[in-house]
Amino acid sequence: MTTVLDGFLNIIKEYTIIQDREDHKIRENKIKIIFSDSTILEATEIEIFSLKKRKYSYQWMDSNFQLLIRWDNALHHKHISSFPHHKHISDEKNIFDSHDISLKEVLEAISAKIKSQSAPPYST
Repeated sequence: MTTVLDGFLNIIKEYTIIQDREDHKIRENKIKIIFSDSTILEATEIEIFSLKKRKYSYQWMDSNFQLLIRWDNALHHKHISSFPHHKHISDEKNIFDSHDISLKEVLEAISAKIKSQSAPPYST
């Protein structure tokens, strides 16, 4: 998980590895990232090898821990066409289609948002 972070160090202020374990049955990673704009990402990935099953949750929040976006594949919201993959935007009730997303893709989306906020409003 941390090797993915290497490509995003320009927007990462700090990170904490909460869980990083792997054996022949399971891989479990949890990390908390604070970005240069003070937003926070709490990322969890669990993979059970024998079941070929992957569980994820990437919760991006502002500095007051208010939800910006959470991508996850929890087995609820069966009405979503991309079930179980979905995202919550700004509020738990705002649920949208998503896809089987990776930490790298989430970091790319966050990076683009942070960079667009710091870009000049116009160019000459």
